[in-house]
Amino acid sequence: MVVRQQKLAMNAEEIYKVAETIFDRIRLVAEPVSRMGKALDTQVKEYNSMITSFETRLIVSAKSLQNLGGAAHAKELPELGRVDRLAARLDDVKWGVDDAHPLPEGSSEILDLEGYEDPS
Repeated sequence: MVVRQQKLAMNAEEIYKVAETIFDRIRLVAEPVSRMGKALDTQVKEYNSMITSFETRLIVSAKSLQNLGGAAHAKELPELGRVDRLAARLDDVKWGVDDAHPLPEGSSEILDLEGYEDPS
C-alpha cells in the first residue's frame, strides 16, 4: 500500500512537471504568434490605405485621360478590392498571459524549453 501511494505521488509530481512545461511552451509560442497577427493587421491597414490612394488619385486621373481620348487602346484597369478582415486575435487570458504571469524576457527566441527554469 505504501509503495503504491509513493508511486502515485511520483506520477503526480511528473504529471505536474510535464503540464507546467507544456503550458510554458504554449505561452512562449503565443507571443510571436500574437506579434505576427498585429503585423498582419498593420499590413492590411497599409494595403487598404494604398488602395484608397490608388482609387482616388491614379484611377480617377487615368479615367479622365481616357475620356479625353488618350490611351484609347489601353487595357481596362483591373478591379482592386479592400481587405475587410483583420487577423484573429489570441485571447491572452486563455493563453495564461497577464500581469501576474507575463512572458519571460526574450521568450520570442525560446521555443525549446529544455533546461528552462521558471524564474519564480
